[in-house]
Amino acid sequence: MKVFWILCVVLLSGCASFKNSDEPNSILLDQSEYQNKPSVYIDLSYSMNGSVISESEFLSEVKNNLTESLDRSGVFSEYTFVSSESNNMDYRLELKIINSGDVAAATMAGFLTGYSLFLIPTFATDNFDVEALLYDKRGQKLDSTVNEDSFKTWLGIWFLPVMGSNHPKDVVQDVVKNLVIKSLNDMIRRGQLKYSQVYGKAPLA
Repeated sequence: MKVFWILCVVLLSGCASFKNSDEPNSILLDQSEYQNKPSVYIDLSYSMNGSVISESEFLSEVKNNLTESLDRSGVFSEYTFVSSESNNMDYRLELKIINSGDVAAATMAGFLTGYSLFLIPTFATDNFDVEALLYDKRGQKLDSTVNEDSFKTWLGIWFLPVMGSNHPKDVVQDVVKNLVIKSLNDMIRRGQLKYSQVYGKAPLA
């Protein structure tokens, strides 16, 4: 809810976000036993309430967080976000990040809190879906998966003490990163991303 977030920043009232899910954060599956790992072109996209947003600070931060996770895990032999390099990769992975919610309700809630001088707390809900689609070099779709989560952003003077640890920008990145990792793990478990040649063992069939 962009309007709601703007009120948080501009009006300097107090806002904090809280995930609706109690699930622990996911980590990428350990594939270190394999010598041969796939290379992947990752096509990231972001849409909010049906409108595609091609360039944004949010999407750049998602890419940075994903880069950190992939580099640390070594789950791919190589990966790129550059479309011109896609032909050199084994797979194309589309990651569609979809943000939806009731903009009108969020706007009304924000103005209600502002009108009360931030004494009446209100909240807005951000719903996120991550749709992952995997294609081979020929463009044939091999797999797809959808994971979803949401979080609430509360606005009001009462939330000043927890703004530091529950800032909306941090919580949204945490939610999206977790959804992306869950999507990758789904595809690895289903065997659509191919790994082979276990150290000290015969090659996999």
